[in-house]
Amino acid sequence: MPLTFRLFEKCKPSELIRGNIGDGIHWAICCRAGSRSNAVILDGSTRWTATPLENDYGFVGPFDGAACLSYGDKYKILPHHDGVCELDQIGQNTSELVRTPGAFVYAASVDVELNSFLVVHLGQRIAYLNLSSGILQSEPGGFRAAFASWTLWKDDMAGIAPSKALISTS
Repeated sequence: MPLTFRLFEKCKPSELIRGNIGDGIHWAICCRAGSRSNAVILDGSTRWTATPLENDYGFVGPFDGAACLSYGDKYKILPHHDGVCELDQIGQNTSELVRTPGAFVYAASVDVELNSFLVVHLGQRIAYLNLSSGILQSEPGGFRAAFASWTLWKDDMAGIAPSKALISTS
């Protein structure tokens, strides 16, 4: 998908955007928490926070009729496999990192394809952004691997590079 302007209310779950959210222009991933649209901020002082874009009456204040840059949903978030990593299983040896906002988490049962998540703040609690579905959910079960750092890669940024790291955590 080419880079486009998109109204916040037209953004789809898992869409990577750059827009005026909170205290400035931020990278974010659009998502859903129940029936409401949110954006998980990926940078700045409010990073790892799910910001509500709408309430019971529609899109709120600065998001109503506002546009953002949409980078689409063709990106990858890959953990730094050579960095800090903790392994655990729900109900046993629970890792601190698996509940740390900003961490990248793989979760699955044995011999099943891994699901990928980012740990985020959702109000006063911790939630998990499912990177495949764009849904904010509760703590995933099964076996988990949590990574302290990761990089977001965008492969189709014509004119910039064949593959471009847009966001990298440490």
